[in-house]
Amino acid sequence: MEGWENVNKYVSPGTGSGRLRFRRETRALIATLAKYVEEHPELENESLGVTAKLGAAIHSRMNSLQGAIFTHQSKAKKLSEERSAALKALRKRVKDLLGE
Repeated sequence: MEGWENVNKYVSPGTGSGRLRFRRETRALIATLAKYVEEHPELENESLGVTAKLGAAIHSRMNSLQGAIFTHQSKAKKLSEERSAALKALRKRVKDLLGE
């Protein structure tokens, strides 16, 4: 897929649990650049998309997306735990029925 060659520079799979997250340093860099351009408006270049407003919007969106990722992962973990508990109860019930 074009444009995704360097995605691992900005997004990583977390720490051994299959989690997806934006790299903290990427979010920090975007926030820092947005603040720097805000403090130095002469550096803004709208035709290149280098504006403080855009940088702040991208940073805010990344934070929102990261929150959504964490929420989804928490829900998925809870559902997985519930499924495991239900399967354990089903196995016990079948074992009890076979033992009767």
